[in-house]
Amino acid sequence: MSDSSRAVKITTSGLGSEEGQEEALPPVLVERLSVVAEAFGQSENQFVKTALREQIDAMLDSESVRRRIEKDFYADDISYESLVLLLGQEEARAYQHLKERLDREPNELPGNSVDEDVYGDFDPDTAPTPTGDETDET
Repeated sequence: MSDSSRAVKITTSGLGSEEGQEEALPPVLVERLSVVAEAFGQSENQFVKTALREQIDAMLDSESVRRRIEKDFYADDISYESLVLLLGQEEARAYQHLKERLDREPNELPGNSVDEDVYGDFDPDTAPTPTGDETDET
């Protein structure tokens, strides 16, 4: 087992954190990390990298997480570059294209002209009314 008095720190940079910000892991977590990494035949550093990558990938497979990412992107809370990191180039490009369409004025979207008569010749006063012969067989 490892010496639980030693400190392990996670250093973050970029993507919303202060450059070089450090956070010490709790001693119990450090000890568990050491034991599990050794059991997998990996260094603690490699095990943490692998575990984080797998956890992030699992989260990105969640429909609720993807909806939140989509909502945050459309609300301009995350950048296109961050979207590419999370979802990949092709999917991010599709979201960007849709966002550009949604950001346009509604009148600029195909089929959304306010001048367009969507009802055609329909007149509710002369429309046929149900005769009562129709039955709902459900």
